Amino acid sequence: SSETEGLGRLEVVGNYFSNIPPIYSNYVNRKHLEDELIKVITDKDRYPIITLKGIGGIGKTSLALSVLHKVSTSDRFDVVLWLSSRDIDLTTQGAKHVKNKILNEEDIANQFADLLDVRGLKKNEKIEFLSKEMGKSSYGPMLFVFDNFETVKNPVELFSWIDTYVRHPNKVLITSRTSKSFK
Repeated sequence: SSETEGLGRLEVVGNYFSNIPPIYSNYVNRKHLEDELIKVITDKDRYPIITLKGIGGIGKTSLALSVLHKVSTSDRFDVVLWLSSRDIDLTTQGAKHVKNKILNEEDIANQFADLLDVRGLKKNEKIEFLSKEMGKSSYGPMLFVFDNFETVKNPVELFSWIDTYVRHPNKVLITSRTSKSFK
């Protein structure tokens, strides 16, 4: 498992339910970037999909975690789901290979149903359920966070699928080392 893999259950984090991992203890604050990201995440009318792009190890995941913990004091979201497809953890000892948690729509739908404790759905029904909830959530406004998006099986296809279904007030935050074909 990755050190930034989401928790296996939803917990109360401030004013929302989430499976986000804790903030890194060695996180370096970047006030300007944090303020800008807080603004676009909490904006209710624009930016349904936000992408943080940069080289590996620059702090995209750390920035996202810091901001999500700060945003937890607002009433903007009722649920924040952390979905990680990380394949490498960068540690002080070097790169460590880890198992990807999500690779495609099916993996996302399975994790979504598990986290929300929705039982009895078949594979295609889980994807349909997730697609509907991305458009109009029966759980209140949701933020879907896809960490290390470049490591999913087909990032362009998955991005297109997400873009097709996500609607306000829900939002998506993507961290990625690349985003040439999606933004």
